[in-house]
Amino acid sequence: MLIVVNIYLVFLHIIYTYSHVCQGPNGPMCCLGYVWNETHNTCTRCMDGFHGKGCSELCPAPTYGVNCQSLCNCSNDKCHHVYGCLRSLSECEIGRIGWYCEIPCPYPNYGKECQLICNCKKDQCDPADGCSSKAV
Repeated sequence: MLIVVNIYLVFLHIIYTYSHVCQGPNGPMCCLGYVWNETHNTCTRCMDGFHGKGCSELCPAPTYGVNCQSLCNCSNDKCHHVYGCLRSLSECEIGRIGWYCEIPCPYPNYGKECQLICNCKKDQCDPADGCSSKAV
């Protein structure tokens, strides 16, 4: 009987550790930084830019991103809760556009400021590098 109890306790520990379930005042609930996902029937991490109970709060400026752990180095009014500081198009990484460089180049465009054109199928066109070597 003791072995069965120990196995049960280990099982519960694994469930609580890896499912991000915490003990609330009225029983089990998702831990802070997690929200219940009806589709997967488990607790999942907050979307970038959100935090708190049920992931219902936006990251407060000047923080942004995953668990609000990134810090904007711009004025609060230019700090987006998901993407960080407002940027000019020329500041975006290769393959990205948008006010916060949040948008990958739309097919068939790729490269710096999405100015180049892929000559391959959509699933073979990388927003930054263009056609993969398999496509050529």
